[in-house]
Parts: sequence; C-alpha cells; structure tokens
Amino acid sequence: MLNELCVTRFIAAPVDKVWQVLSTRQNEWWCPAPWRAEVDHQDRHAGGACRMTMYGPDGEVVPQNGIYLAYEEGHRFITTDAVTSDFEPVGPFMIGIWEVEAEGDGT
Repeated sequence: MLNELCVTRFIAAPVDKVWQVLSTRQNEWWCPAPWRAEVDHQDRHAGGACRMTMYGPDGEVVPQNGIYLAYEEGHRFITTDAVTSDFEPVGPFMIGIWEVEAEGDGT
C-alpha cells in the first residue's frame, strides 16, 4: 500500500533563507508541539547518516535513524528511515522529499 502526503506552501522569503531554516533548524519544525525533535547527527550527502530523536510530552523517546538518499545544497534533500547508514533495514519507514525553489519574490 502506498500512502503519499504532499504539502506545498508559498513563503514570502528568499530561497536562501528558507533553505537555511529547512536544512539547519530542523529541531524547530520537524514535529508539532508538544513533541520536540533533536538532531543527533547529519552527514549531508547521499548515503550519509540522518539521525534525530523525537521526545513526546509523556516521556516518549522515538529515535529516527536513516540516511540521505540525495542532498543538493540550496535546493532539496531526500531522506529515508528504511535503512541506516550501515544499510541495515529497519521498519516501518518513510521517504521524505523537501525541496525549495524561487517563485516570484518568495519561495
């Protein structure tokens, strides 16, 4: 079964600023409050580690370990938690694609 969620938004800010927030401030946007996320390690290139831990309001601790499938500085990154950087399978999994592009005076 394939489930897909696609969200597109116009942001009234330049691409470089949106990219900076998207790629370096994931602790702030990765999951909705009252949950929070902490980036543990990121090796930003295809095959590089992408590890973070999510913390829930009732003491839940949920590691999310995976890899970058692609990383194009200033444009997009693709991650999956289907495998780790040691290429060990895990499950269940997702593939996430985050991409920015200029649109008029914004992104």
